This record gives sequence, structure tokens and C-alpha cells, in this order.
Amino acid sequence: MNRRGAAALLAAAALLAAGCGRGKDASDARPVQGGTLRVAGVTPLSLDPKRAALVADFLPATSLFDRLVAFDSDLTPVPAAASSWESNSDATEWTFHLAAGRTFHDGSPVEAADFKFAWERVANPDAKSAVAFLLDNVRGFAGYEAKSAKEIAGLKALDAGTLKVELVKPFAELPALVGHPALAPVPRAKVSADEAGFARSPIGNGAFKMAQAWDGKGAIKLARYEQYGGKGAYVDALTILCEASEEVSYADFQSGKADVAGVPVGKLDEAEKSYPNAKAGKNHLLSGPQAATYYLGFNVADAPFKTPEARRGVALTVNRAVLVSVFGGSRQASTAIVPPGVPGARVSNCEACRVDVAGAKVALTQAGLQGAVRMLTTTGESDRRVTEILKTGMSQAGLDLQATQVKPEDYAQELGKSGVQMYRLGWVAQYPSMDAFLYAQFHSSGIGRDNMSRYSNSEVDSLLDQARKTLDAQRRISLYRQAEDRILADLPIVPLLSYRRADAVGARVRGYAFNAFGLTDLSRVWLAPAS
Repeated sequence: MNRRGAAALLAAAALLAAGCGRGKDASDARPVQGGTLRVAGVTPLSLDPKRAALVADFLPATSLFDRLVAFDSDLTPVPAAASSWESNSDATEWTFHLAAGRTFHDGSPVEAADFKFAWERVANPDAKSAVAFLLDNVRGFAGYEAKSAKEIAGLKALDAGTLKVELVKPFAELPALVGHPALAPVPRAKVSADEAGFARSPIGNGAFKMAQAWDGKGAIKLARYEQYGGKGAYVDALTILCEASEEVSYADFQSGKADVAGVPVGKLDEAEKSYPNAKAGKNHLLSGPQAATYYLGFNVADAPFKTPEARRGVALTVNRAVLVSVFGGSRQASTAIVPPGVPGARVSNCEACRVDVAGAKVALTQAGLQGAVRMLTTTGESDRRVTEILKTGMSQAGLDLQATQVKPEDYAQELGKSGVQMYRLGWVAQYPSMDAFLYAQFHSSGIGRDNMSRYSNSEVDSLLDQARKTLDAQRRISLYRQAEDRILADLPIVPLLSYRRADAVGARVRGYAFNAFGLTDLSRVWLAPAS
């Protein structure tokens, strides 16, 4: 497994207080300016955007920095630091035109060279960035990562306002990828002069600026950047309360210390009873899907799951309704690879994604499979309960599920070892696209890296390759859907659950929203006058 898979696993294990979802706090009132918005969340790893790999990092990163693109409520890329972009006919060359007049918080202009510098910081192997793989399709990345080149040749600042990106292979979803919070620009002169100081008090180009340096603990205090070139923030100040866990940050909301906080996993059903109001003016919840999925995977290259019949037999034993009960409203039954909230996602026609014990017995008999089967999973109470549910279902069809639990931090390494028969996996998209769920995990080029099922199908490869070079969005989605259908017919994995997020929002908060990629634009949030 490469860093892409490790980052997806890490993010799946850490869908914390600032997690992913889609929801909007509707209000017809006219926004007013002023006040301090208090948002509670889990302490981020760093304020340096090159470290932005987990959802806890995204809130400060997107408040302090603008990437080339942002996303609307449907996760369509829209202009941010770039005012426009275009590609060549086969999606191997992209040109981004920066918005005029944009500056960093120290007043220096945002230039294309700042993006090149920032992206090369992410790709630098010495930085050990968990999301360096985002750039692995850029021409020259391999040489730069191997330290045989001093720059990434495919990143070109044509002039101060124009960034050109040359790719090794076609990729029509590049605009979605460059919206990742780690790919924000940084002022190259300031960072080169004092990188440690920059990490404590970043100089960004977003709607908020640092009000004071952050020492890695306690609250992160930001202020509105008055010279921001986009739509300025409504609130005067933003305080991010950094806590050790989502349970503590949620307690901040319950006590009135915070205006917004995420609801912990397993507490959503309880929170809906505590905050039944679904509108501004009272404490309430916003909920929506997350760009993450949870599934059971097979090693299809080796016995006993080399045949579709064996995999179908296991699939027909899974009771998703019981699995959902483990997570207290934070998960939903899923029969698709691509989860709700991602553009192009739909309820799939996975024929084997249902409970049919009699059918399971027939399929397993055809496959000649009975007795003990092995599954790799992670430690933790929810994982233990999921394993017991899967074990009960399989036992009804004559299988004895034997699970090996490993620590989450060791899981990626264990998955790469030989002898794995089945595994449980949570996968989080690093860019909001069907491609993020399909290509890395199921294209045959990913075998030995993120294609952990060792799945290979030439028809699927062709559909995914064609989708990546198709610039028309609807045609591209159609190709990805065809690939998803073909994969589900082969069943290298069995979808189990999709993720759901809920945020608790205070009575005075207006305009709060989040999308399925886990991003929240706090510049659009305002506080109603106290009654």
C-alpha cells in the first residue's frame, strides 16, 4: 500500500469533530457583520498546509488559505485563488489563471510561483507529507521524490498569474484534486526564511488571518483579513477550540463554550433527541453524508476467494441493518462503492448486497468453500462488534470466521502482507470524485499499492482510463458508473456502510454549511444579534 491508501485509512480512522458531510443552515435574514465565532474541534496536527491530511486539519487550513479552487454545495469546483482554468484535449495539460489582486496576509502578492513552491514542499520526501501522492501524476514528480531532480518539471509558473500543470497521464478530475487543503499557496520568501515560525503563525491568503501565534495547544485565534480579495468574512474573529477528542469538543457545545461542534461517532441518535429543532434560532443539528465508505474486501488473487461464487456466498450473509446499529446513527447501510454526497453517486444495483442465507449456501457449495475463513481487522470496540455480526451471518451459511485484530497504525502494513483472505476497510476520498473511490482501488495498475484486493479486469481498466481523459462531466460520470457496476458484479469487495456527519449548531449561528468532502467555509457564517 502506498501513501494514498495509508492516508485514506488514517482519515477513515479519524473522522472526528470536523468530519465530512453535507448540510446547510438556512436563513432568510440579511447577514450582519461582527462578533466572534467559536468552533470546537480536535487539535490539528499542524497549521502548515503541507501537513493537512486529516479532517481536523482542514478547518484552520481552509480558513487561513485559499486553494486554486473551492467547491459549491454539490462539490463542483468553483473559482477561488484561480479565476479560471482550461486543459488541452486529452486532459494532460492544465492551465490555471490566478485571480487578480489577491494577496497574502503580509500584503505580498499571490503568484503562480508560490503555488509551485508550495506543491514542491508537499512532494518533498523529507517533508514526509501524508498527501504527497496527490501530485504523483505530475510530470517530474517521480524524479523529484527520488531526489534526482531539483524541481517538479511539470509545474510551471508561466508568469506571475499563470500556473501550468503537465501530467504523465490524462486526468480530467484535476480541478477537483487541486481543491485539497494541502495544495494552498505559501509565501515562498517567508517560508524559506523561517519555516518553523511559519508553522506557528502561517501567512495565508484566505479570508481569515492569524490573530496570534499558536503553540500547538489551546485555542487557535484568527481575525478577519480586511484586504481579502474575495467575499470578506462576516465575523470579526474566529476561535477554534482545540480539544483532545470529539467527545470533549461536543461537551464544549453542550456547556455553551462553543457555537459549533461535531457530534461524536455513536452519539447522533442521542443528539437528535437533545436538539430536535432543525432550524436557525435554536440550538439544532445539521447532518449529511460523508465522502467515505466502509467495506469487506477479498484477496481475489488467491484461494479461497479467487472465484466470484465464493465472494458472492459471503456477501449474501451480511446483515447491514444490524451493522448500522453499532454506530448510533453515524452510519448508513450501503450497497455502492461510491458513497452519497460524491458527484455521480447513486444507489447501486449490487445483486448480492442483501441477506439470502439459502442463496449463500448454494454459492459457497458451488465454490467448494466451507469451514474456517480468515479476516484482518483493526482493534476497537466497534470493530469487535462488527466482526461478531459478520461472524454470526457467515456461520449461518457454514463458515467459521476467524478474525485477526491489529492496531490501526499497523493496519496498512499488515494489509500488504501475503496470506490475507478478507479484510475490513474504511476509505476516505482525498478529492471529491468517483475516481477517488474507483481508480486507485480497482485499476490493475494499483495492484501492490492501493488495489488491496488484487483485482484485475481489462474492461474496468478501459472504462476508468477512458473516464480520466473525458472532459465532459456527465459523460465522465457515466463511464465511472459503468466501471462501478462491473466491479460490483465481480465483488472484489462488499460494500457495508456509508458515513454520516452531524454538527451541533448554536441558536445565533447563521449561514453555517458543510459539504461531503469535509470542508466548511466559515467566512459565510454570521452571528444573529443576541435576543
